[in-house]
Amino acid sequence: MTQIVRIIILASAMIALTPDTCFAWGPGIHMAIGNAIIAHPELLPGAIARLLMANSAIFLYGCLSADIFIGKGSKAKKKHSHNWQTGFALLDSAKDPHLQAFALGYLSHLAADIVAHNYYVPNLMKQAPSGGKLSHVYIELLADDQANWSVQQAATLFKHANQDADLNLREYMDSQKLTFFLKKGVFHKTIGLMEYKSVNASLNFSKKVIPAFQAEYLHSIMDYSYRLVVNLLHDPHKATALQFDPIGSEHLALAKADNNWRHTIKGPFPFMPRFELDQIITELPKCDGVDCLLKGTHFGHMRPLS
Repeated sequence: MTQIVRIIILASAMIALTPDTCFAWGPGIHMAIGNAIIAHPELLPGAIARLLMANSAIFLYGCLSADIFIGKGSKAKKKHSHNWQTGFALLDSAKDPHLQAFALGYLSHLAADIVAHNYYVPNLMKQAPSGGKLSHVYIELLADDQANWSVQQAATLFKHANQDADLNLREYMDSQKLTFFLKKGVFHKTIGLMEYKSVNASLNFSKKVIPAFQAEYLHSIMDYSYRLVVNLLHDPHKATALQFDPIGSEHLALAKADNNWRHTIKGPFPFMPRFELDQIITELPKCDGVDCLLKGTHFGHMRPLS
């Protein structure tokens, strides 16, 4: 099997497992950002830093949990897992530090997805090997491949006893217990796919022959995602991220329409971002720890999480 065939099959399998799903950053980027936050508590107000350091595992679980609800699509709707309403419902109902940390992780996920859904994915869709959902998943896989994260650490989070957090999430999303745990199991399995050496080899090869990978642009976008998360954790109810749609419905729809006609024309297209980052995002201060987001760096706190 050729390298290109492998990556296409993997992306297709993920789509089959998650029909009409609304992904942005994959688990790798969210884990990298969450771990960078835990490794740099000095970036946060004292009370928030102490809360997250004492409940780091459930915070990281929250950073992944918004993507458990596969099949929600990329259109804004009531009780969509990527609505601000959902995240703040979890925070406002949290009665103890454990659930507060989970809710802050969930909100951090939405803040990080602002840049991915509204800018990164729409700007790169026209350069991926196929249109629509396949290109979306393909771009996500390439981004996760550059992130500094551990598949094993992410998978372990799903083995922890998180019943209280899961119950809160299920109740707000009106999700039946069986349906929720089936979706959670599918998401857990998609994380495990990233462990296979053949997948990593295919991703490395595809970066050389397909122009959807833009390293410098990706690194810049990850930086802005990180800034949005740090900003949100300072004061969630006044966060810059609240001015944007975590789903990215408008830009994704425009990019998909643009992609449909582009793929009727043969030949590569130069990388020219259509959607420019808003100034209120680019003016957020740079944060320590951004270099930890990329492969080749190490988090000093990588020990059993609390």
